[in-house]
Amino acid sequence: MKIIKYQDKYKNAFIQLNLAWIERFYRVEESDINMLEHIDDHIQNGAMVYLLHKPVSWDINARNGFFYPHSSHKT
Repeated sequence: MKIIKYQDKYKNAFIQLNLAWIERFYRVEESDINMLEHIDDHIQNGAMVYLLHKPVSWDINARNGFFYPHSSHKT
């Protein structure tokens, strides 16, 4: 795994991932959508976004944040 800095090519995936996470654990609010739609403006104003790149063969157990090899992932 490696940590990579946000680039514009990740924008759509970043938005989709964040909306999915918020929908699963909270409720999407107008301020969430506004922030995600204008992420470039926030970054230009000093916000920093880093992404975790993981091999495709690994899954995240969202309940506890642990990483499991895909073949042994249990929900």
